[in-house]
Amino acid sequence: MVLRRERRTEACSGLTIINVENSLKLGGCPVCRAIRKSEEDSIKNILYEGVNDPQIRKGFRESLGLCPYHAWLFTEVARRPDVLDGLGSTIIYEDMLSEALEKMRTEELPQTLRNLKKCPLCRHAEEVEKNLVDDFIECFQEKPEILLAYEESNSILCLRHYLMVYEGLSTDSVRKELRRIQVNKVKNVLNMMEEYIRKADYRVKEEVTSEEALAWVKAVEVLKGYRNSLNMGCSSGNYLFKARRKRI
Repeated sequence: MVLRRERRTEACSGLTIINVENSLKLGGCPVCRAIRKSEEDSIKNILYEGVNDPQIRKGFRESLGLCPYHAWLFTEVARRPDVLDGLGSTIIYEDMLSEALEKMRTEELPQTLRNLKKCPLCRHAEEVEKNLVDDFIECFQEKPEILLAYEESNSILCLRHYLMVYEGLSTDSVRKELRRIQVNKVKNVLNMMEEYIRKADYRVKEEVTSEEALAWVKAVEVLKGYRNSLNMGCSSGNYLFKARRKRI
């Protein structure tokens, strides 16, 4: 999980470097992957320590059980073999469903659904993204070895986060170097796909490598980012849709 902290006057040091280095170990887009990991870690922390926490429960109530994306991620994480926390999940959602039922007995429910507060995990994801993008900007700007570590890693920033980092850099030479590295990384993915296509010809006897076979999946992540709430059109959202009455 990305460590949350207050911004300091000194830039790329301490927790900032730790955040960047840890995210580069995740593969794929380091920002997207760190957001997803932080979302999952937060859900585990809720199940382990926050089931009866008043502030956490307040966030659940105000969003009526999280947004759809995080509600189903919550379900997925809670059911994993290393977690298997049916009791904590049941306690939380028994509370949510009871509250919804009470509102159904009155005329408050439609208005409640129109005025749901933002999902607390969506707010968390936005904060993680902002912090980590700032971390990359600071470290690329001040520590050439961090830019080199990115170049040598298996990570590749998705277009969204590449642009956010690139546009945040204030030094032209660093921008130019990041652009060179990013172009080479994207070309490498493209080359692997081209090799896969070439080797698919029955006349070619060379075997397709596993890396070439999965290069198209990497291309999806480069273009659209890895699955997390910020990349899935997540919204705390309004669940109330106006139904068009069918006339007979």
